[in-house]
Amino acid sequence: MDFIETVTLTAQCQYILAVIHHASRRVRILGTTAHPTHAWVTQVLRNLLMDLEDAGQPSTFRFLIRDRDAKYPAMMDEILQTVCIAPVLTGVQVPRKNAVMERWVRTLRAGPRPDPRLERGPPASCAVGLRAPPGSSHTRSSA
Repeated sequence: MDFIETVTLTAQCQYILAVIHHASRRVRILGTTAHPTHAWVTQVLRNLLMDLEDAGQPSTFRFLIRDRDAKYPAMMDEILQTVCIAPVLTGVQVPRKNAVMERWVRTLRAGPRPDPRLERGPPASCAVGLRAPPGSSHTRSSA
């Protein structure tokens, strides 16, 4: 679980709360807000647990890895323990402990990758100003 800070087109700072299921690599965007309060984080966590229960998946989650951000309330750990999910805190400045989430965040920040088929461009014989090799059937006529 991690907060991703982003800036919208209107220059407003938004915090996105996301969680990744490590086994399936499924990402759940839990919510976004300009001001993450303890009450908001607690409610989002309760919503996540209800969604997991509705899907019949709460028993598949045993740990929740998160950093030591002050945005997470102490009540969050108590809520997790009631459903037998153990909170695991990462060390200070140890992003490798939550590497799957950090990699996903880095992918988001990099933006969409262009289609590699478009990077190559048109074939050399179709490019403007290039001539086909002598003797080929693709010679350009000089008009």
